Amino acid sequence: MTGKPYRTWAPVLMLAALFAAAYLVIPGFQQPRIYLTILKNGTYNGILALGLLLVLICGDIDLSIGAQMSFYGVLCAIAMKRGVPIPLSILLTLAVALGIGCFLGTAVGRFRVNSVIATIAMTITLEGLSQIVTKGVPVYNLPDAFVEQSMRKLFGLSQPTLVWFLLTVLVALFLRQTYWGRFFYAVGNNAAAAQRAGVPIARTKAVAFAGSSLLCALSGIVYISHIGLAPLNAGSGAHISVLTIAALGGVSFSGGKGKVLPVFCGALFLSALTSIFIVLRVPLYYQNCIKGSILFVAALTKMRKY
Repeated sequence: MTGKPYRTWAPVLMLAALFAAAYLVIPGFQQPRIYLTILKNGTYNGILALGLLLVLICGDIDLSIGAQMSFYGVLCAIAMKRGVPIPLSILLTLAVALGIGCFLGTAVGRFRVNSVIATIAMTITLEGLSQIVTKGVPVYNLPDAFVEQSMRKLFGLSQPTLVWFLLTVLVALFLRQTYWGRFFYAVGNNAAAAQRAGVPIARTKAVAFAGSSLLCALSGIVYISHIGLAPLNAGSGAHISVLTIAALGGVSFSGGKGKVLPVFCGALFLSALTSIFIVLRVPLYYQNCIKGSILFVAALTKMRKY
């Protein structure tokens, strides 16, 4: 269930090697602030990757994570702009995310809708809803108290980074210490055997997708608090980056394999690589080619059961 040890430590070693090479070769990487920047920039995709991890372990996939992140950010921003208190706006957004996640999980688990089709349909729907409720205009002028909260730091770490750390620990505990976490691995490894053993397949998938949606909402809320507005395309293309993170983190795309620490390191690796590209002024099209190649090569080793 947990996989071979080298699959856990390989992403850690890759990240350490990347940092060491950058420190020795690339100007500016000797300054601590650049590592804090890498942490902060990896936050939003890192949180999304935690959600995708839950779904991938169950043997499914969620391609709507970027659209969900954007929609929940817009939803929370609109609620605050209309005078709803900040805590209540966040709770309402999380409640909507929970409902959407349960809907997706029920469609996939109980009604056997292919998760690729279901989540693509959800992507199209949420992108349309975002356009409708905003009339195609980003939501500006968020409450000062909401924006200022994201500027607070602890030990030099920004609030978004601290939220990512906390969620990483919580997801790791959930997978390791709860029955639902064990159910995820059982369903991903062999759904038929898990069902014979009494695992509630439909409910397990509903919980996985609900968890993914909640994490999308948290990523969206943290993102808009950091930039001070809610754009319609905040999560555009995020599913590609998050799939790359999952592949780098050793998560099996066929289910049953995946851990939190390697995924966390995969998110840092991709964020650090992006920072290196920026420092070296690598054109965007070369960046996309390199990142796409990384995803393809990493995926070649993840598309089968181990």
